[in-house]
Amino acid sequence: MKIDALGHVVLKVTDLEKAEAFYSSMLGLPVCARLDQDGFKMTFFSLGNHHDFAIMEVNGGDRSEDENRVGLHHVAFKIGTSLHDLREAKTKLDDLG
Repeated sequence: MKIDALGHVVLKVTDLEKAEAFYSSMLGLPVCARLDQDGFKMTFFSLGNHHDFAIMEVNGGDRSEDENRVGLHHVAFKIGTSLHDLREAKTKLDDLG
């Protein structure tokens, strides 16, 4: 399997407005989209590939609530250029457990 590029990174934050201000004003990342749907809030920043970096608001939760804890949500890598390439990579990963 060959990773062609970093797709995007998503971080979980407790204060979306404050985090957006930091990443856009302090670091200069341009906002390309926002999502506010049914209490699910995200801001997407672009470095040229739509959403290279995003933040999503969570309530912080306690240590046992992974989905609401602050930190890394996920990192996506670009693998190939087709659905076939992606399926092939998934098969290899599944085979490795």
